[in-house]
Amino acid sequence: MSVEKTARRTWGRASEGALAGAVAGALAVGIEILARTITGLPSPVELLGDQGTRFIPGPLFEFLLGVFGHAAKYLYFTGISLAQIAGLALLTALGFAMRGLVIRRRALTDAAPAIQAPVGWWFSAPLAACAWLLSGALALPFMGAGLFGANLPVGTLVVMVALLVPAAAFGVGLPLSQRGLRWLAPKLIGSPKLQRAFSPSRRLFLKRVSIGLVILGVGSLAWKFITEGIGNGSAAGANSLDGPPPPERITPAPTPAYGAWQTVNGETPELTSVNDFYYVSKNVYTDPSLDAGSWRLTVNGEGVEHPFTLSYQDVMNLPAVEQITTLECISNVVGGNLLSSARWKGVPLQDLLERAGVKAGATKVVFHAADSYTDSIHLSKALDPMTLLVYLMNDQPLTQAHGFPARMIVPGIYGMKHCKWITQIEVVNYNFLGYWQQEGWNDDAVINLGARIDVPFNNASLPVNQQTTIAGVAFAGAKGVSAVDVSTDNGRTWRRAALKKPLGAVTWTLWELPWQPTSKETYAIVARMIDLQGYYQQPVLAAPYPNGATGYHRIYVDAS
Repeated sequence: MSVEKTARRTWGRASEGALAGAVAGALAVGIEILARTITGLPSPVELLGDQGTRFIPGPLFEFLLGVFGHAAKYLYFTGISLAQIAGLALLTALGFAMRGLVIRRRALTDAAPAIQAPVGWWFSAPLAACAWLLSGALALPFMGAGLFGANLPVGTLVVMVALLVPAAAFGVGLPLSQRGLRWLAPKLIGSPKLQRAFSPSRRLFLKRVSIGLVILGVGSLAWKFITEGIGNGSAAGANSLDGPPPPERITPAPTPAYGAWQTVNGETPELTSVNDFYYVSKNVYTDPSLDAGSWRLTVNGEGVEHPFTLSYQDVMNLPAVEQITTLECISNVVGGNLLSSARWKGVPLQDLLERAGVKAGATKVVFHAADSYTDSIHLSKALDPMTLLVYLMNDQPLTQAHGFPARMIVPGIYGMKHCKWITQIEVVNYNFLGYWQQEGWNDDAVINLGARIDVPFNNASLPVNQQTTIAGVAFAGAKGVSAVDVSTDNGRTWRRAALKKPLGAVTWTLWELPWQPTSKETYAIVARMIDLQGYYQQPVLAAPYPNGATGYHRIYVDAS
């Protein structure tokens, strides 16, 4: 047989193996997700996905989060699942190709038939074992989880079993998949036209792959252009304003103009409902589901004299305070909605640290969560009376998504520091870097000043010579809001908005400004704020990574 003919046959066998492996791989992924749902056993998709987030560059992470919001998590989960299926398909294709070469060699030497019979368990079992071994001994160590997840809190044995479930499903499903495809192929591809369309020819296959990659690339560029265009339309840096940038600071700071308040349709409520409160999590598949009865919080570390452990009931029995605090994600874009406000109840962290007895030389307090998430704050921030370990949100126990049984609230800094599902508070004497700080995000995480326009909506149509209201929120972390300025001519002139007295010292402030468009044109509405120290909001546009977004929020409205 010629080399070209042998290559064609090898390609055909590999193609059949890839298709059968993909079907069996999809079955394996489905089985592992089902097992995860029923038993709580972590799936390989989850294990690989959680570790894989560390390999996503910070700018790409915040871009995806800004474009897709919470859906980015599900897209990532889908991508990891498809990657697992593709890996099993590739492994099977190699196995089929090698099997074909062996059969061909035997046919030449032993006069054995060169036609391949369907594979059986004797073939799929070693492939399944190989997949199990590659996942535990290669993929997980490469991603920093250690040999069979030795570095993960669930333990090596659990990881071994978790990887074994889809491997076994793959081993069982592969022979069935190949037989099913061989039975189905003649029924689906019965005409010469369809046979040509589904030809396993290498040239045709590579041609289609090339076309697909070109389409994907063009589509990605188009999507990037569209999303960046939208982003640039709603947030403007100083260079895109028609007027000069403000001074860095004015003294004395303006006195907040609290006055009569007229509620506007579409205005942001002062308190965010639990269901509407923004949600971001590193976890790919699901967040920790903890039982209050067995949950324990440990306060320890080399920086304390008297470590101790509390139960859920112990925490609720401690003297508690209520506090309204606004949280903002560091990935929030200018004018974004990863910003919410709620009433929290819990125990000042200061009280817990005083009970533990902080040693001289301690510098940081580290938070450990049930999902292996970590972060830290400086000791001075931990001793702030407004830094709380909370268990109630809007007068109700925390939901799973927001950290049940307990989480941290640390006013003035971005949400990644407000650790959820907390299980340990550790006092240390070194510069601990948490989960996201290891990816380059700012460790101080002090919230940047920002004003957002909520009413009217971007691209709204407004009637000429009719009174309307521009309204929104301003947030400065723990710095407070002294004034909000609004421009309807892209920064050439500014008017001072009225403020609604905030519900607390660490919450957002609602603002509004009556306005009447006087001519038929497109108006560029821009908002900026000043904090209680007289500092202006930073006008230069910057992406969230690594220090949080800056720049003015801008919308366009048409008056007609």
